Parts: sequence; structure tokens; C-alpha cells
Amino acid sequence: LSVEEVRATLAARLAGLARGASGVTPALAEAIRDMLNRRVHPRARRTGSLGEADLAPLAGLFLVFAGEGEAEFEGSVLPGPEALRRAGIRPPPLGPKDGIALINANSYAAGTAGLALHDLR
Repeated sequence: LSVEEVRATLAARLAGLARGASGVTPALAEAIRDMLNRRVHPRARRTGSLGEADLAPLAGLFLVFAGEGEAEFEGSVLPGPEALRRAGIRPPPLGPKDGIALINANSYAAGTAGLALHDLR
């Protein structure tokens, strides 16, 4: 995904979690907020083994919280945990509902639709 798509997807997922219905801890939403504010951009693929849907990009974006994946920070692509560390972001502890709450959403579609609407205007 492009940096623009990553940021739009993270913002859309944060907005969904902030509504409070997912059962995640505030630390999870705060970590996503901090990635946006400190410009930590996880690397993710647009498609995966399930095709083009939100599952593959969302799973890729949140690998950094599980100590995996890569992220761009200050012009360098780093292992996800290192990017978070350099940005001063503590990975949130993941609880029983957190994984499904992060990836079971339409945040990629919503975020990229927002970008398309912005470009259209």
C-alpha cells in the first residue's frame, strides 16, 4: 500500500475502534493514534491469499503490534518493532479480542473511498 493508503486505513480503523463497540483497550487505539501522529507507516499488501478485501491489508498493517512485519519511519524501512521503538511507541498488549477487532473491519475500503472522494472534489 502507498503511505497515503496506509494512513487512510489506519485513520478509518481508529475511528471505528473509537466508537467503543469492539471491546479493545484504550492502549490499542492510542498506539494507532501514535503511529499516525509520529508517521510510522506499516508496510502491507493490497491483496493476499483471500484476494482483494480488507483482511489482507489490515492484517499486514497490524503485524507490528505482534512483533512482526515492517514499517517505514523517517525514510527507512525497518522491522516493525524497531520502527515503533524509534518512534517512542510502546506496542500495546494484545488481549483476546484485539486481533479480530483490528482486522475484521472494512477500514481499507472506507479509507481508500475517502481518498477517492477527496481526489474527486
